[in-house]
Amino acid sequence: MRNSPLDPRDRWRVNGREYRGRGYARAVVSALTKEAVTSGALTGLHFEIDNEPAIRVYRNLGYKITKTRTWIFIY
Repeated sequence: MRNSPLDPRDRWRVNGREYRGRGYARAVVSALTKEAVTSGALTGLHFEIDNEPAIRVYRNLGYKITKTRTWIFIY
């Protein structure tokens, strides 16, 4: 099931704070978006609504907020 659309390891990407501000997110999201669009796949992103750096990257790449949801995580 690895590399299948159902494999969550291929859908979730998280970057640590020490890697922020270096252009990695823009490069990775841009490359993955191009690959997805070329293959005809739909794209989407999940992020915390107060994560302004991520929102800025996504908006600069053409993404728009179309829906917000509230999640409750129980650990």
